[in-house]
Amino acid sequence: MKRAAIYCRVFTDNQETEGTSLQSQLQGCLDYCTGKGYTVVEQYSESYSGLSLERPKLDALREMVRNSEIDYLVIHCLDRLSRDPVHGVILIEELEKYHVTLEAVTETMDNSEVGRLISYIRGFASKLEAQKIKERTIRGKKTLALQGVLSFGGRGLFGYNYSPRVKRTQDNPGSPAKRTVNEAQAAIVKRIFTLVAEHGYGLFKVVNELNDEFIPAPAGGRWHENAAWHILHNPGYKGEYYAYRYKSIPPKNPKIISGIKNRTHILRDKSEWIPLPNVNPVIVEPELWDAAHVQLDINRRNFPINRVHHNYLLTGGHLRCGTCGHAMSSSLKKALTKDTRRYRCISAQKRNDYQPCGQKIVNADWLEEVVWERIAKILKNPKVALSQMDKERSKSTTSLDADIALKNRSLDDLNDERKRYLHQYGKGLLSEIDFETESIRIKRVTDRVLENISNLEAARQSILTAAVNYDQLSGAVEALANRVRDADFETKKLALRWLSIMVTVKPDGSVLIDGSLPPGKVGATNDTIRTGC
Repeated sequence: MKRAAIYCRVFTDNQETEGTSLQSQLQGCLDYCTGKGYTVVEQYSESYSGLSLERPKLDALREMVRNSEIDYLVIHCLDRLSRDPVHGVILIEELEKYHVTLEAVTETMDNSEVGRLISYIRGFASKLEAQKIKERTIRGKKTLALQGVLSFGGRGLFGYNYSPRVKRTQDNPGSPAKRTVNEAQAAIVKRIFTLVAEHGYGLFKVVNELNDEFIPAPAGGRWHENAAWHILHNPGYKGEYYAYRYKSIPPKNPKIISGIKNRTHILRDKSEWIPLPNVNPVIVEPELWDAAHVQLDINRRNFPINRVHHNYLLTGGHLRCGTCGHAMSSSLKKALTKDTRRYRCISAQKRNDYQPCGQKIVNADWLEEVVWERIAKILKNPKVALSQMDKERSKSTTSLDADIALKNRSLDDLNDERKRYLHQYGKGLLSEIDFETESIRIKRVTDRVLENISNLEAARQSILTAAVNYDQLSGAVEALANRVRDADFETKKLALRWLSIMVTVKPDGSVLIDGSLPPGKVGATNDTIRTGC
């Protein structure tokens, strides 16, 4: 049996003429219950202000609700229950607590002004309470941290087991959270420090050795340099642990994924760190830690980017592997008498990220000579060079025009989406909170698209306005043609960028040269490619 109670309310006798008298309300509710198949167990009618909760019949109704004597409460419209949205929230939450369904004859919670206002207040109150809970939680954790108690952040530290805090009760004195050494993981941590400090390994060599022995990374799977770097730079392994090292901030380009906003963590000023002594058992002795960091500094100074090194003409995006399509990077083979400059596919260097494709190593001296010889031929004819560059500029503006048109279509789509949400909100199909959330998201995306359009238009304008004086450029090309054979490295690099050169080394040893020049194919034997490698 579906038990229902009916509640009717008026404030003035004038409501008789408006069709909301007690009699008309009651009859409408009775007809509604009959149509739904409800059994009416009680009827309440009274003349009281809807701005007060102190109403005799309403009090009796609430008593029935608390005693679980009804399953449904039927009213004529939502403002008959209350005209104060805060009181409305109180009454609706009370009904929900005792599993009583509220139904109105003429409207629903979603399509009435009172219903939407109540929904908004409930959402706002829920958000406010969540903020209060968050603030209390942070304050409590910070208090524990100032007392030297570990209360969070223990589960993710590789090399340790984490025992959560046990709260104090009447029967249990409780215990603080603590870390204990995980011997198997601690051995891996020690080994990483030892490989660096005593054997001079770099991060790449460290992770290769761990992966070759199929040792799982902290998150499972293969090791990467980033994981080894974080272990080597975490002072917790030498017994120094700090709470509040990082803080959470909104990212520069926030994204909303399944309703969850991404967060970015940045390092706090060291003055804000809270030291927690005796929380982390020592895994790495301070002497080993210091020795490892001395070696890391040496490795950093000796890294090719940070030291004087051989010049490579085709680095910077001018060379591709014809087997897998990835970039080919510089590689120096050291010897006592003479170092050999080479190019090799990045898949052979970054084995953790790429599947090696088997492309042969190429002698850099030979390849650069072949490429420059081809470029020299085109530079000796200024008219052909200028014609090809003009074609490239035309292609660039056409590509930019297409990108700008695509971005403008995206703006139209975003505007249509905003209109759809506004239409749904106007019809009461979307709450105010959801409407505001979607509006903010659309505005953020729109601003980003407008910024992209502005950048594209600026790039297009720079191409159009940077019309190079033909006679002046012709003279420059002719001057370069006269000394193309003895051009220095910087001049050659400039010419490669000028002509948008892209070189592809094919598996059969041939070399394809493309860019703002007639495409050419240079044949080479395998013996030639292997020379000096």
